[in-house]
Amino acid sequence: MKEIFPKDVYQAEMSKTAPDTDNITLEGPKIAEGKVVHIRMFYAIDLTTANKTLRIGYDRGGVNHWVKRKAAGTGAYGIWQNQTMVLVENEKPICMIESPTASDVCTLVARGVYL
Repeated sequence: MKEIFPKDVYQAEMSKTAPDTDNITLEGPKIAEGKVVHIRMFYAIDLTTANKTLRIGYDRGGVNHWVKRKAAGTGAYGIWQNQTMVLVENEKPICMIESPTASDVCTLVARGVYL
């Protein structure tokens, strides 16, 4: 098994405060040219309001591909992707919080390993 070093880890953590109730899309950094990343942990979170509908996916060339859309549930603030995801150069992980309450703190967290 290959030993993993900090330089081998892809990490995206971004937050944005919702100015109003318009959908918010958050994007991680693009995968570098010639690189492949195995995303092992991927969360979309509304840190302020429970039971919001959230989406998880990836962007390829400006086109959003959603792989999961779900209401977080009563008393829950986020959703996650159970299956791992492989992203290639110029793709990036994205999430959407649908109709957040104004001033909600919306967050994307994605971590993986460069292959």
